[in-house]
Amino acid sequence: MKQLLILVIVLFNIFNMNAQTNKSFTIKNSKNLPAWFDNVERQYTLNDDRLIDDSEELQFIGGFTSQKGETFFINNSELVFSESQIQIKKIKNVITKTFSSGDYLVEMIWDTSLTTGSYSEGTIRLSYKNILQFSSNLIISEF
Repeated sequence: MKQLLILVIVLFNIFNMNAQTNKSFTIKNSKNLPAWFDNVERQYTLNDDRLIDDSEELQFIGGFTSQKGETFFINNSELVFSESQIQIKKIKNVITKTFSSGDYLVEMIWDTSLTTGSYSEGTIRLSYKNILQFSSNLIISEF
């Protein structure tokens, strides 16, 4: 009986951990981007196309078009944020842009004094039900 109880506790903990940590950005490369991405005005990547020779290795996680809005690839879906779901705070040169939809929260932070041309470097975090799921460096490219 004691072994069965331990097994149930272990299985519950594994399931509970997976339920809380299986939310993440879906990384796309140039071959599997949706059609709307051809008209992107701003793109979000995890690496820098100025430093990568092969466009297949560029890791896209989202973008912005005026027709569609701010869109991130999360869990093999497109999560679109309307203007009412976006908050922007600026303290001196540091901008924090927060996107919220249901249980999802995406937070981008970058320093505009470090912007080079149309490229900004920052960080991005994804939380689900107030639990951090993903954190990484970010490249914002505007066209």
